[in-house]
Amino acid sequence: MAALKHIIKDYGTNDIRKLSIEFHEDENADLVYVLNKTQKHFFTLVKELSYSVKHKNYSSPLEEFKEGAVFKCVIPFIDFNTQNKNGENTVYGEDLDELIHHIELTMGKNLIDWNEKAVKSLNKIVDKVPFQNEVEKNLFLINLYKNKFSEEDYWYEKHHSIFSEKKLTKLKKLRGHLEKIDFNLLNLPTIPSIEECTYPKINFLNKLFGYDKELIADYEKDLEILKVKIHKLSKQKSANQSLNELFIKKIEELKITIDEQISAVGDEINGGFKNNILKYEEGGNNVYFANSILRYSILNSLYNFQYSIGEVKDSNHIICDISLPNDKEISNVKAYKEYKRDLRIEPIYYSEKDYKKIYNSIIYSIVFRLINEVFTTDYNSQIRQLTINGWTNALNKRNGKYENKCILSLSLSGEQFEDIDFNNVDLKEAFKHLKGISAASLIDFIPVAPIMSINKDDKRFIQSEEVLKNISDSTNIAAIDWEEFEHLVRELFEKEFAVNGGEVKVTQSSRDGGVDAIAFDPDPIRGGKIIIQSKRYTNVVGVSAIRDLYGTVVNEGANKGIIVTTSHYGNDAYEFAKGKPLTLLDGNELLYLLGKHGYKAKIDIEEAKNILKSN
Repeated sequence: MAALKHIIKDYGTNDIRKLSIEFHEDENADLVYVLNKTQKHFFTLVKELSYSVKHKNYSSPLEEFKEGAVFKCVIPFIDFNTQNKNGENTVYGEDLDELIHHIELTMGKNLIDWNEKAVKSLNKIVDKVPFQNEVEKNLFLINLYKNKFSEEDYWYEKHHSIFSEKKLTKLKKLRGHLEKIDFNLLNLPTIPSIEECTYPKINFLNKLFGYDKELIADYEKDLEILKVKIHKLSKQKSANQSLNELFIKKIEELKITIDEQISAVGDEINGGFKNNILKYEEGGNNVYFANSILRYSILNSLYNFQYSIGEVKDSNHIICDISLPNDKEISNVKAYKEYKRDLRIEPIYYSEKDYKKIYNSIIYSIVFRLINEVFTTDYNSQIRQLTINGWTNALNKRNGKYENKCILSLSLSGEQFEDIDFNNVDLKEAFKHLKGISAASLIDFIPVAPIMSINKDDKRFIQSEEVLKNISDSTNIAAIDWEEFEHLVRELFEKEFAVNGGEVKVTQSSRDGGVDAIAFDPDPIRGGKIIIQSKRYTNVVGVSAIRDLYGTVVNEGANKGIIVTTSHYGNDAYEFAKGKPLTLLDGNELLYLLGKHGYKAKIDIEEAKNILKSN
């Protein structure tokens, strides 16, 4: 700020328009330091990075200023990856102090955004496919099934590109940058005291010559100015403090996220990926294989693609429940018409009949693209049968609510896939020939029964017991038998999932594979196979239990893991669970869930410790 004021002083008020000059790194150091201080520990500054500062009274009449603003500064927004200018921020101020304050706030917020974008960019699995408009996207979707694969399209090639030494190096470099960031991002202004403005001492001569009123008026004027200054600086201090706290919190969260990514990438490089591939090549690990294909599928870049995978035991038969876009997610724009006279561009829409054809074509194209991806990348020729159940969130016109419906189901073998010529095939006819099940028009969203659902049979499942009917507000569930507690959790979640037609099964008391219960939620978007673990604990649940749950979720090919305890979790447990498909329910949340379904109980840890100790 000192340099900027110095320039104003040198050029004088009449030449204040000189403030629109560019400020470079090697000139006007104080101002550039203020503008760039949030970057200095994070990136090597881009040379010749310029900032434009303008004054309302000495700018073009076309230059827009916020109401009440005198100064204006345009700050370039720097892209994390390229370090190039990518957009800009405009800030205003009534005076130079306020302008610099807003510049610092903006740069601080940008730094948080830069860090978050950096982490997301390094964690990205599938890039979005860019489209100029909806028409182009629809055309791409219609022809998606016959788009040829390049070597980079194969899921294992994509996996190698993500879980690579290069990625690990970038993560570690980013982690190092975060350690170097100066947490004193913004200085907190000193707030003057109201006592600095003292009431004038009025003597006899002041009163005699009438100066007393003038002195009092000056005092009141100075007091008002000081009050405004205190108010303004207090607001600035509060804003700076809030941003500093947010910054520190965000950086700490990002450190944890990056540490988890470093661990995950390191594990994959050090054998995780190789071991899974080896198991696949030895004739197993089909669920991992299918999960990998769908995880890296191009469909992830085209719409909110969700999936759930199961396997028919000892048959190499994979079952995929997938989400399909509904009619609100597929545009009905046929083309765009440009009116050169008034420079308007207006959409032209499909007729209802033509739109039905387009929608059907896109859905069939998505399904056959997925079939193509699975069988083409199955280099071990291991998948003998593939069943795809397509679900969509469609409007029920009878009650006005959106409901998840299975609108098509198709099952085919590897041999049947080999017979398809994707360059010449008519997808609807192929679907019929393969005895696929659907309504005559998919857009009618008429539900059909899947040819085969994800297998819910498991030798570990045992007969469940009813426990909830025996509990009351005097029941201390932290002290009940651990098997009884597992049945209580199973019964409680059965009621929770029953709303959507789900079911929950309890496993053997040996807790084989770290599974106490398994839920099957038919919702293809948020549901699937869910692992549930019960921990009737009287002590804190540590991170090791959460790691075990996550490992079980991965090994079981489940979509999610839920752990329920009568106690509570340590901070390291919550930190490990961040960003993973895990839900941690503590004692209070368990009591809430019981109350939600009309049951009362209590959790008294000290009482439970004494009871369990005496037993």
